[in-house]
Amino acid sequence: MKRETVIVKSAPKHRLDNERELLVRLRGQPCIRQLIDEVADPTCLVLEHLDDNLLSASSAKKQNRTDIKFVARSVLKALKVFHEAGYVHTGIFIALLFDFLHVGCSSHL
Repeated sequence: MKRETVIVKSAPKHRLDNERELLVRLRGQPCIRQLIDEVADPTCLVLEHLDDNLLSASSAKKQNRTDIKFVARSVLKALKVFHEAGYVHTGIFIALLFDFLHVGCSSHL
């Protein structure tokens, strides 16, 4: 049995319904963190775990211009996926960008 590190996100069912619907709709899209599974009781989503993020990576080494451009392009590609699916993301904060260094579009948000 293969052990895998995941994120388990728990909240009241009505709060997770929209996120679950969106992740199911965007399954397999580039730059989007993937939904692996869901649990009914207690209500939670099992999400793909990313090995690194920009905050910890920038603590380990200074990010150069190429790294920053890579992150910016990944964010824009993820936003494009959202927009093409008919969604608008209204909360793009610097903290959200910290999740993107590992991401690339061969991986996911």
